[in-house]
Amino acid sequence: MHIFEKWTMTIAAGVILSVATGALAPAIADACGNSMRYETNYPHRAKQPVAQKAPQQVGSVIRAEQAWNKGNWQLTIQEALRAHPTLSRRSHAYMANKDAEFVRAAWLTASAITRANGAFVLDGQAAPEKDDTKRRLQVDWATETLTWLVERNPEDPLFKMLLAESLARTSTGSGKAIELLEEIGEQDLMPDGYGWATLVALYKRAGNEKKDAVKTAGERCTTVGLDEKVCSGDFVELLPEAKLSAKARKKAKTRVAK
Repeated sequence: MHIFEKWTMTIAAGVILSVATGALAPAIADACGNSMRYETNYPHRAKQPVAQKAPQQVGSVIRAEQAWNKGNWQLTIQEALRAHPTLSRRSHAYMANKDAEFVRAAWLTASAITRANGAFVLDGQAAPEKDDTKRRLQVDWATETLTWLVERNPEDPLFKMLLAESLARTSTGSGKAIELLEEIGEQDLMPDGYGWATLVALYKRAGNEKKDAVKTAGERCTTVGLDEKVCSGDFVELLPEAKLSAKARKKAKTRVAK
């Protein structure tokens, strides 16, 4: 046999062997238990979007105090009453609550509504209030609230000053307001310039006999950082007494008793 013929037979045998091996491979794999695995892509059900609820307006007593320090009375009321809505609508719930933050929300609200001359509704929206009777009732609530705080903290100059400010909005409380503010001023314990500004307003009502006192209180006010417009005391309004029906007076007394 020629060499060429041997090479031809060898190549042909190799091809036949390769084909046979390939044909037998699946059977061998099945015999060993190593069956082939195939990934099948099944369509997934689309996820339904979850309906998102609008977040509740959450107040913060810390933000309320920050707003109070900046003189933003409306925001002070909004933040305090959103944090503690049970204080809304001239509530006296603070009297039965020992939580310090709750009480802080109460005095911040009372001070803010006083300095705004009752010009906002006492709820989480703090919308402008133009009704004079309601404005006076809100300042009266502030007076009750701050009186309660002074009775429990008789040496605290802040609460005494804030009470004097609310009393200064009424004709019957002006004398007591001067007494409280002069006492704090003589002791050099006035917490902020609004106490001096309120004294300016009270002295102006007294006429020329307090002319020198007006100048002194005004100067003290400007030295603690308030502008001349505030220190003029002109923002302090004298609110007329609320005219209530017999039914409304009874309701008001019931509210105070609670």
